[in-house]
Amino acid sequence: MTYSEFKEVVCGDVYRESGDASSKEFRRRFFCDAAFRCVFFYRLGKLMKASGGCMRFFSKWLSFIRKRQTIKYGVRIPLETEVGTGLYVGHTGGIWISREVIIGKNCNISHNVTLGAISKGAGKGAPTIGDQVYIGPGAVISGKVTIGDNALIGANSVVLTDVPENGVFIGVPAKLFSKAGSEHYMSHLVQDLSQ
Repeated sequence: MTYSEFKEVVCGDVYRESGDASSKEFRRRFFCDAAFRCVFFYRLGKLMKASGGCMRFFSKWLSFIRKRQTIKYGVRIPLETEVGTGLYVGHTGGIWISREVIIGKNCNISHNVTLGAISKGAGKGAPTIGDQVYIGPGAVISGKVTIGDNALIGANSVVLTDVPENGVFIGVPAKLFSKAGSEHYMSHLVQDLSQ
């Protein structure tokens, strides 16, 4: 990750929060929103890991901050996880993401969400989350499943199978409820930023 890519994804994350990507809004979010801070330090960690060289000292310091934030706020996003621009974490607490997960652009992750890998059996692997996916509070998505673009995962749902584009999955185990998608749950999408 280059500095320009880092700046672009951070601007996208700020924009998803409020529809404003200004430096003033960044400062407000950084100092007042713990969920945004967790995502920002994940992005900064990716930048430092890619930079190498003299950044190693700062990388160790940042690793300490990230561990402390995981304990304090309950948001764990490993540096190995691939996350697209415009990640919105509404609330802190109980968010656990496996290092093998891939998350697309403009996704919403609510509190108490688990995106976990399975190490054995037919479902071995980790989830791949498409673009503009809304994951409701308490949802669990495990194993090698693909969540299609514009999908919605309902609160407290357990997803063990693939979810089609625009699919609304609810229940334990989660099943297709409708094809209404996540459109009404999403705002301030990153592609709106360039317009």
